[in-house]
Amino acid sequence: MKHIHLFFAVMAAAIAASCGNPATADLNPGSTVKVKCPSENFKLTCQVMTDSTSAADLLFASDGTSGYEVRFHGGAIDGTTKTGSLTGIRNRYRSIVPDNKWFNFELAVRGKNISVKLNDIEVV
Repeated sequence: MKHIHLFFAVMAAAIAASCGNPATADLNPGSTVKVKCPSENFKLTCQVMTDSTSAADLLFASDGTSGYEVRFHGGAIDGTTKTGSLTGIRNRYRSIVPDNKWFNFELAVRGKNISVKLNDIEVV
């Protein structure tokens, strides 16, 4: 679980820096990092590692009650949404990235178009 938390701490700082908002984060299980950033026309790329117990969401274009979220959830096929799901829009029930290995993640938003890539494979 620490990998996903480290990822979000680094991601929050990267998003903040790209939006001109310096930020620091000390994440614990269940914590949330909020960074104000444009909700249209951006691309976020980073490397991620999950394990079989990882579960986290990246929310964007969100006001706290509505918006979009990308799911990060490792483990076996068990009926839960897996890494790369755009929750409620394109749910994935099998992960194309293995647990305990780094993979490339890309989220691109162009107007109302959203794409998610894992290791350069478009999944949304």
